[in-house]
Amino acid sequence: MNLLQKINRLSLTIATSALCISLANLTAIAQIDIKVKSTQNTDRKTLDSIVSFFLKIAKISQSEDVQGYESIVHPDSPNREQIIAAIEFVWEIYDLDVKFNSLEIVEFSQTEAKVKTTQITKEVGGAEFQDNIGISIQTIRKHNDTWKMFGMPETISVKPLD
Repeated sequence: MNLLQKINRLSLTIATSALCISLANLTAIAQIDIKVKSTQNTDRKTLDSIVSFFLKIAKISQSEDVQGYESIVHPDSPNREQIIAAIEFVWEIYDLDVKFNSLEIVEFSQTEAKVKTTQITKEVGGAEFQDNIGISIQTIRKHNDTWKMFGMPETISVKPLD
């Protein structure tokens, strides 16, 4: 790779990082490659808020922040306590790297959305874990003007990574 190619790659990485920081209103994201598609009539502000919410989920998962996770589960969510207990159990056993590769808004209203996600999960440490790519649909619902997870995601598929 010549110097010009290296500069172009670095510029693209910086531009991608800057876009994600702006999009997510986060102070620190190293690099992310996320594709967003909406089959619904959503405005840019709403789309940005949904993407920000899923980036927040990834960040909370990376840091294994139980209180942060509790804050993103809707208070009226079915099985709320079991959802939180399940994630605590997973975090006790595994150290995982979770990244969303794509988001697709498949249903939308001003207070609820169904978002199809493609998520890549890789083992970083802890017990043995099969790295995988999973596709699911997560319902999110607004609470006090903030998106929250509502119920467990509906798993469409999980495939092991090589």
